[in-house]
Amino acid sequence: MPAPDGERIAALETAFKAMRDDMADLKRDVRSLVEAFNMGKGAARLIAKIGGILLLAAAAAGWLWDHAIAPLLGRH
Repeated sequence: MPAPDGERIAALETAFKAMRDDMADLKRDVRSLVEAFNMGKGAARLIAKIGGILLLAAAAAGWLWDHAIAPLLGRH
């Protein structure tokens, strides 16, 4: 025999509350992941900028060697 409507509604309300709590936990987890991702994105940009500056410095040193120092030393 099926359960009375009151019991079925109470069971559904309990299940719904549990789902709502799970969704709140999931939202919190997603927020923390998004914050971590955004921090990582800033770090990646910083590393790219530093790498670009190092590349520029290496290219400048190479150019300086080829055009100024090596000819003075007679190696070019």
